[in-house]
Amino acid sequence: MVSVLGSPPVPPPGSIIAPIAATLAVTTTSANILLPNSITLYPFVNLLNDGTGELFFALGSSAVTASAADSIPIPAGKCLSVYCNGNDYVAAVGAAATTLRITQSNGPACPR
Repeated sequence: MVSVLGSPPVPPPGSIIAPIAATLAVTTTSANILLPNSITLYPFVNLLNDGTGELFFALGSSAVTASAADSIPIPAGKCLSVYCNGNDYVAAVGAAATTLRITQSNGPACPR
């Protein structure tokens, strides 16, 4: 688990996944998406790179962008759980087209 800009709250035993998921089509141009659920109830963001190429992501406001130079990488087929610390948008970019699957939870909860 990675803590982004702050310390996450201690999650209750067993993480609960939020009811709504989102998908972001990742290309060579940075794009962002609003997280689909309340960040107060579900402060952890679970990011699954469901493609064949590495992607880079960043959390922030509606103006957030991602770049290979200063964003966090997620290898193909891997998932990363991060504490959103009040950030309600996620941005991603990749060297090739891939898909970022986004869920939220009340504790770290990557499916793989």
